[in-house]
Amino acid sequence: TNTVSSGWRAGIQRVTCALVRELPTVDDRVQLVVIRWDPAHHRFRRVTSAEYQSIFEPTVDQQPQRPPAARTGLAALARHAGRRAGADRALSWVRRAQGRRRTPAVEKSLFLDRFEPGSIFFDVDAGWNAGTADRTALLAQLAASGVTVVSFIQDIFPLEHPEWFGAPLVKVFDDFVRAHVGLDALTLCPSTATAESLHRWAKAGGVRASTAVVPLGVDAPALSDFATVGERPFVLIVGTVEPRKNHAVLLDALEELWGHGVAVDLVVAGRAGWQDDGTATRLRAAAHVDRIRWATDVSDDELHHLYSTARVVVVPSHSEGFGLSVVEALARGAVVVASESGSLPEVGGAAAWYFDPTSSSELASILRLLVADEVIFAERRAIAAAHRVRTWTDCAVDVADVLVRVGRGETVAKGSN
Repeated sequence: TNTVSSGWRAGIQRVTCALVRELPTVDDRVQLVVIRWDPAHHRFRRVTSAEYQSIFEPTVDQQPQRPPAARTGLAALARHAGRRAGADRALSWVRRAQGRRRTPAVEKSLFLDRFEPGSIFFDVDAGWNAGTADRTALLAQLAASGVTVVSFIQDIFPLEHPEWFGAPLVKVFDDFVRAHVGLDALTLCPSTATAESLHRWAKAGGVRASTAVVPLGVDAPALSDFATVGERPFVLIVGTVEPRKNHAVLLDALEELWGHGVAVDLVVAGRAGWQDDGTATRLRAAAHVDRIRWATDVSDDELHHLYSTARVVVVPSHSEGFGLSVVEALARGAVVVASESGSLPEVGGAAAWYFDPTSSSELASILRLLVADEVIFAERRAIAAAHRVRTWTDCAVDVADVLVRVGRGETVAKGSN
């Protein structure tokens, strides 16, 4: 639902798109039915052919504009009188009524009256976002009707570090995870680190979590020869500009290098995010702003080019549930410098160079070597090129195997509390 309606292609959406593409091809025992929630009708339906195709063409042009808020005399009167809650309910009713009237016939023909008993509701998208079905009641209804629920949760950072997110997101994410864990539904996790985090959280709340670890993958293109973009080599960081991604430590390290005359640029690939800690302002107004390029909308082809031509890819996150940018970079033979926190050492293995995410001086020292010393750079480049990463096909094979086993009633959970 979120992937189709938002048009975004950040981490969770990239996982969703990859599994939709790969699952039908890897195991003929799995029949995949791609569905989305219709908030106007409060029902699920199959996606249209156009929506399905959009999953395989994640271009910048597919970032839809949000429709303008409905304007009604009732809403204006309620707001004028200070009855905001009543106005919001009225607006919600108006929007739903308008949505029902405007629903195309082809979409109405795709509504699902029920899920077949014995089927699996595979909850892999960002199902806690606005515009999707509330999981608390939904999952209980599905279980009661003989439908098995399996989720794929990338991380639980809103529960572990609520300060990194807005309060509304923390609340809906908490409800989402509690609904799944409360049902004792199997949760797939992309790393052992995420699975252990979920178990700690569940144990602290006196409940039981059932997990299985399925690492993510990457589309692995042919390796590209190293080349710089422009006159100077550049360091690349990929991801939404938010506190967890820790762009600040990279900026501090580069400011140190720039102050000593080191010729290296910075390319930031990612949207402005939430709970801004001032990083966005620094990117736009840094003393060395001529050394910084911030690309907020990057296509898959552009991202491939950036990975392939970067001198170094830095992943300085305070924590990651998996770390897609690590494997995406390694798949292209890029030199990766990553934080030693969370799942990143688990994902990058011996192919990446790790540092303390609180130490800009340590990061600066590593970057100085990789920029100035061609021997060290060549050694790290060779290590990255020799590293075999998992593909999305590998990931889908493992997911399909789990789903088949769950459908047979086999126990696949590991490490349950």
